[in-house]
Amino acid sequence: MKIPLSKYTIIGIISLMVLSSLLSGCRISPATKFDTQTLIPETQVFNSGSYITATSIRELTNRSKIVVVGKAVKTGNIINLAREIDDISKPDPNLFGIGQIYEFEVSRYLKSEKDVSQAGRVNVVQFEGMLGISPQETLTMRDIEKARSQERYIPITLGSEYILFLEPLIGFPELEMHYTGVAHPWRFALVSGCAVPDSPWQGASLYYHPQPVEDFIKQVEGSPLVDDKLSEPSAYPPPGDGTVSVCPSESAKTNPYP
Repeated sequence: MKIPLSKYTIIGIISLMVLSSLLSGCRISPATKFDTQTLIPETQVFNSGSYITATSIRELTNRSKIVVVGKAVKTGNIINLAREIDDISKPDPNLFGIGQIYEFEVSRYLKSEKDVSQAGRVNVVQFEGMLGISPQETLTMRDIEKARSQERYIPITLGSEYILFLEPLIGFPELEMHYTGVAHPWRFALVSGCAVPDSPWQGASLYYHPQPVEDFIKQVEGSPLVDDKLSEPSAYPPPGDGTVSVCPSESAKTNPYP
């Protein structure tokens, strides 16, 4: 069954694409009903390809509420990131934005909010696809995986360590200590002692290249605000500046566009 897209649905799609720019074996939220029978038609799977981005470590740091070093330890619920235009505390009735929750064990805070720096774990929500829904149909895990296969994103790898640039998740007052990526590339994988941008945004490699983790951390910690202004220029060396890096260049693997 093809569901017509009203002007409100179109507005909802645009809003979700903006929200998805900030957001990344699943256990489904009890509030979401699934079965194995009803399939969402092909025409109701959407793809979002634009991103909110930052072009320096300094910008990422100052836009973030918290910056942490942490290990992905498990996946949590899937929540609907598509929200009503007039009340973002309610889900959109016509769209389902796949928000996969990942739990991270924090080993170090590079920047934190008040009363957050003592938390040993944080939850990070990543956008992983979008599809149309109908009150008359029941969403299935097969629908979820189909939408994921058509979205350009990078799954978070359990057991891997990352540096994460985060802001609080909005629209879900019942979820505490839940965050989303502030802008791409909002996370950097720690691989063989190097911080590597882990983002589907192709421009990430133009502004960031792999470098030793401790050098990367020094740049994060050296990016404070003074009277609401950036204190110093970013120390992040752009590719091609003649700097010799001990870290090999690695390309992030994403789901390809359909």
